Amino acid sequence: QFDSASFILNNNGPVALSYEWVMVDYYLSDDTTFGDADDRKIGDTGFTLSIPAGGNYPIDLTSTGLAYMTQLWTESLVPAGNYYVYASAS
Repeated sequence: QFDSASFILNNNGPVALSYEWVMVDYYLSDDTTFGDADDRKIGDTGFTLSIPAGGNYPIDLTSTGLAYMTQLWTESLVPAGNYYVYASAS
């Protein structure tokens, strides 16, 4: 279980995001490679935000955001253990 989570969304594109809806999916993984077969989605959160081209936006999840982040996490999906956490924005 998570007590807190924070990360930074970067806009590496040439165009600003202006009041755009961004969905962030969260995954647990056994290894340092995101996108391979062991990754398991544990939840998601959505944000409406603006980020200038080349800029970033810090995210600090509230208790509600943490609940969404882990909403799919069950022991049958991902057994207890040590994992890497990945966030993928779209």
